Amino acid sequence: MYSVLKQFKQALCKPGPLFSVLVLFGLMDIYFTSRLIFLVYNWDSFSNASTSEIILSFLLGLRFDLATIILINLPVLLYAFMPLRVFVHSLSRNLVLSYLIIVNGVFAGLNIVDVELYNYLGRRMTRDVLALDQDIQTEAVESIASFWGLSLITVIIWVFMIYASIKLWKYVTTKTKPSTVWADGILRFCLLVLFVVASRGGLQLKPINVVNAYGFSHSELAQLTLNTPFTLLKSQKSTQLPRYNWVDLDKIQLPKGTVNSINSPVQSKKNIVLIILESFALEYVGAANQGKGYTPFLDSLISEGVFFKNAFANGRRSIESIPSLLCGLPSLMRDAFITSQYQSNKIDCLPKYLKQRDYKTYFYHGAQNGTMYFDSFAKRVGIDQYFGLNEYPEKSDFDGTWGVYDEPYLQYVAKHLSQQSSPFFALVFTLSSHHPYKVPDKYSGKFPKGTLEIHESVGYADYALRQFFEAAKHEPWYENTLFVITADHTQKTDRPKYADDFGRYRVPLLFYDPNDSQEEFLTELNTDQVVQHVDLTPTLMDILNIDPKGNPPFGRSLFDNDSEPEVYNGNDEYYWWQDGKHLIEVRGGHDVRKYLLSEEGWGPKKLQESLPKEIQERALLRKQLYNQLMLDNQLVFRK
Repeated sequence: MYSVLKQFKQALCKPGPLFSVLVLFGLMDIYFTSRLIFLVYNWDSFSNASTSEIILSFLLGLRFDLATIILINLPVLLYAFMPLRVFVHSLSRNLVLSYLIIVNGVFAGLNIVDVELYNYLGRRMTRDVLALDQDIQTEAVESIASFWGLSLITVIIWVFMIYASIKLWKYVTTKTKPSTVWADGILRFCLLVLFVVASRGGLQLKPINVVNAYGFSHSELAQLTLNTPFTLLKSQKSTQLPRYNWVDLDKIQLPKGTVNSINSPVQSKKNIVLIILESFALEYVGAANQGKGYTPFLDSLISEGVFFKNAFANGRRSIESIPSLLCGLPSLMRDAFITSQYQSNKIDCLPKYLKQRDYKTYFYHGAQNGTMYFDSFAKRVGIDQYFGLNEYPEKSDFDGTWGVYDEPYLQYVAKHLSQQSSPFFALVFTLSSHHPYKVPDKYSGKFPKGTLEIHESVGYADYALRQFFEAAKHEPWYENTLFVITADHTQKTDRPKYADDFGRYRVPLLFYDPNDSQEEFLTELNTDQVVQHVDLTPTLMDILNIDPKGNPPFGRSLFDNDSEPEVYNGNDEYYWWQDGKHLIEVRGGHDVRKYLLSEEGWGPKKLQESLPKEIQERALLRKQLYNQLMLDNQLVFRK
């Protein structure tokens, strides 16, 4: 027995097998370290999980790391099985080391980049992020400049890989201990089987996928379990949405969505200004947090307007917010609709119906034209004119990264609207509270630094909003305008109650009408109900007495008292629905979990074995209907 084990040991110490094993262990160590950095840097996102769950997440992450490493390094590992004379040849050696350093260096670097990018996406990087090449390049350059610590770690990893690869090669090529042919053959066969099994994540029926990481009570731990190279590799495959048959649609009465008979006193020619504040999470708003916030002006508007304290975005990215707000399209798939394979589907959007009422429609965004494809999408949905950085006259107001600082740009918007005839619809998208959170030099030290780097820029953006209203109130169009203020998505958090799935989508939503005669009408709304971005289009249609001759596929008017409020978010791996009292989670398209929520909609959720059938059907209906309508190109208002 001893002699047999000795033969296998000698076979393992041959250059090829030894090289493959050491490569695996070395890269596993790098991925483990990256996961540790990911945890420490984004600790607020995982602080609600127990220590045992975090440890388990790391252990399960080894499975994903091993599969990723083998898939990426398959050419290197197969090369290790070559005859010795081929293995040590100088040309092949240089090729293998170059591949090992460059390819693994790139993927390891992306793993580190995602440490920060996670704060923007709420998940690991996937192929659809890379589709936004110009924006991602800008973000990457800024990340390198602003997050020098992470950049330094990436450089260190590269240097280490170069040094370790050279040392590793020199070490293994000195191992030429003799072994029998049978031991060498058996060992190589066993290693090959190990590589195949590990590359698919085990012996289960199907290779592991992203969905296999969602096995925790805290779903955010899935992102800790995963690694960025794995999500990139897996997202290269077709993103065709699956069809679900959870609910028999023939037996379900679909919610109407709009009222169209509320006898709104608002004139059909009223101006609408929709202000989307970049990255303005609800937790930054003082009025929603016992006065602890960074938005004194927004707080003052909230005290005079109609504010929804339980509002949710339908995505975690700016590119997902525009279809939700303008077209009532939630983001329930991995790709953003604007860049997905379904982007050419027919859609009915608010600007289309406004133009039928002789509205002029405008989209203002001080960023570089082409950012997030906003200009192209605006044209597609019926916006008359798009105003970006190209149209802005004073180039000295450029912030050096994304576009024009908020204060001068909002003054430009106010002046430009004063030159337009009523009625008009204007979407105004701010940007200064976007990373890298720059504030003009003249305001250095004016706004509270807070506890997160975004807080100072939030204070500046709030100040810019104040100046915009100061300018607008002197214009003739102001009194005949309904202002709707929300945020595109959330951002970094340092408050535990915002660190769960709900908290990552909570945004402010405010209706503000300077005309006191209209205030009573708006105050009839139930501001305690849960609302979401896709509710805005049908709500505005009711306010303006617009009858679309049909019902929206998603969303509901906030005046609709016949259908129950609801919020839904997620993708194909993880989907959740709630109505303020109940929570339904679906993991992997089949694992349905039911919970009761606290009365405040915050805090711990209580797992239930069952909930009323109609509750579960409502929850499953939305995701099933979303996939079906997207696949069948039926996203228009239904009759």
